[in-house]
Amino acid sequence: MVAVGSPVAVAGPVLQDHLWAVDKDRDHKFTDLVGPAWTDRVTVRTLGNDTPIPFALTDQLRFVVNAGGRTPNAFGWGLARRTKDGGATWDDPGTPPNFVSGGMFAFAKDAGVDRRIWCIAHTDHSTWTASRILYSDNDGDIWTEAFVHGTGASSQQSRAWKILPHPTNQNRITVIGFQANIGPSSNGWMRTTEDRGLTWGPFEYAGAIRQGQGGVIQLYDAIHLPSGRIVVSGPFVIVSPVRWYTGYSDDDGVSWNMTIEHSDTSARQLGLFHNSGYTRIAYLFQNLSTIPYPLQVHVSTDQGATFNLVALDEEFEDMPSAPSDTFQAFTFSASRDALYWRGAGNGGPIWRLSPVSASGKWQDITLDYPIGSQNEDNIEALS
Repeated sequence: MVAVGSPVAVAGPVLQDHLWAVDKDRDHKFTDLVGPAWTDRVTVRTLGNDTPIPFALTDQLRFVVNAGGRTPNAFGWGLARRTKDGGATWDDPGTPPNFVSGGMFAFAKDAGVDRRIWCIAHTDHSTWTASRILYSDNDGDIWTEAFVHGTGASSQQSRAWKILPHPTNQNRITVIGFQANIGPSSNGWMRTTEDRGLTWGPFEYAGAIRQGQGGVIQLYDAIHLPSGRIVVSGPFVIVSPVRWYTGYSDDDGVSWNMTIEHSDTSARQLGLFHNSGYTRIAYLFQNLSTIPYPLQVHVSTDQGATFNLVALDEEFEDMPSAPSDTFQAFTFSASRDALYWRGAGNGGPIWRLSPVSASGKWQDITLDYPIGSQNEDNIEALS
């Protein structure tokens, strides 16, 4: 028998689990999981009192933002918190130009061998928000503005929600977002650079990637494949019933192929996984109308063109200790060929599926996880 939390024999690389988590408590503590044990919690610093989102660009360089959970609106939350030494000390990153009283929302590192990192900031007004796309060549000490979407003027609203660097080409970076009263209708938008931000292509607007209706859990994700294809997932619809889509674009957002649709109000789809070679893409889909809530694993082996429901040797809901709650946070490790989710119920269970295929096994790796008092922690894989 293999001890919980230790490496499991899988097809592909065998690595220790390496996660970190940040809690919702007022002092926002973080903790690392390295192999079979969690570290003691360390205070990040007060960010506010909403769900923090962790971004680890390297093991040492990490950021934590507080942007209203996963909802793409960071205005008013202010600067992120940053560590350059793996969490031993924390400070504020440099203030972006034209920041006003906005909020930092998301971070990413491009494929360059230098230290260029990218950031989204939502600025100008709590409702009529502009999106500023920034980059830094010194770990966030100084930021340069790459472009702005929206003006912050009355009625204009732009909320970029993810920066998508190409996995191997440092010059190709894509940004995806939502908007109202800037482009056509209330369509979503995407913009790409092929020269690392010196120039940018046109804003491409599309109804296929618009923000979902109010009251729907706003869970969106996107990944950038080596081919240049952008794969997206989320509730991109404003009519009932709720529909969860997965789709892709091969032309920088000019056109979209929406390939999977789940129509179920009592359901959610959270996060996109890819393995280290991008030969498999996957997501979890959860139906909330039955208990224990079934977790379906959908896998694509053709770059997101089609997804198939994968039957596992042992389904999650059939595990002896499977909790009857929803997943609250999602992350994955491409090198580990594993995806992880944290439950929303008391006890904050953390589960791992590895490998992400029909031969995958679920395993409870909660171990001695020091649960925050708010029980709404977010997790991210560090490797």
